[in-house]
Amino acid sequence: MSGTPIPTVEHPVMPELDEGLTTFLSELAERVRGGSNWMVRKKILLDALVAVEQLALMSEADRVEVLDVLRRRMGEEAEPDEVPVTTADDAAEAAEGGEETAAPPPAMLILLYCGGVLETLGETEVRSAEQAMVYALSIHPAHNQAAVDWSQANPRNAKAMRKLIRHDRRFKHLFDSVSTLVKASEGPESLPG
Repeated sequence: MSGTPIPTVEHPVMPELDEGLTTFLSELAERVRGGSNWMVRKKILLDALVAVEQLALMSEADRVEVLDVLRRRMGEEAEPDEVPVTTADDAAEAAEGGEETAAPPPAMLILLYCGGVLETLGETEVRSAEQAMVYALSIHPAHNQAAVDWSQANPRNAKAMRKLIRHDRRFKHLFDSVSTLVKASEGPESLPG
C-alpha cells in the first residue's frame, strides 16, 4: 500500500502540557516507536489509551484509591515524585480553593494523548490501515486529514480500515468514544468506517 503524506501540525499540544504529562507521553511514544510495525505499535498505544479512558471514567475517589494501590505495589522502588497521585486531602483542598478536580472528558484525553504521541513520533507518511486509524484518533486535524487522504487514495485502503474497525474491539470502542469530537473538529466531516 502506498504512503500518504502527513501534513505538519499547526498547533502542537506537547509544548502546552506540564512536564509530567510531557514526560509520560514522550515515554509512551518511545514504547510505540519500539514496535516493529504498526500492528504492534497500534496495540501498545491502544492499550494505553483504553487504560487512560478507564481511569478518567472513574470517580475522583476511585482514581485516588487505584493510584494509592499502585503506589503501594511499587513500594520503595518509586520515589514520591515519580508517582503523581492526587490524594483525597489534595482533592478536598483543591475543591475548597475553587480549583477544578474533575478529569477532562475521556474522549478528549484519548484525542490529546494520541495527538501528543504522534507529534513526538514525527512521522511523514501514513502507510497502513493500523497507522491511519491511529491518526484518526488524534486531536490534530492534520492527522485526521492524513487518515482520510490515505483511505481515499485506494479503495483497498478504505476496505482495510473498515475491516480493522470490525475486528479490533479496542479500536472500535475508542473510535466510537471520540467520533463525535473528531466530526466536530476543524478536520474531516467523517472518517471511513
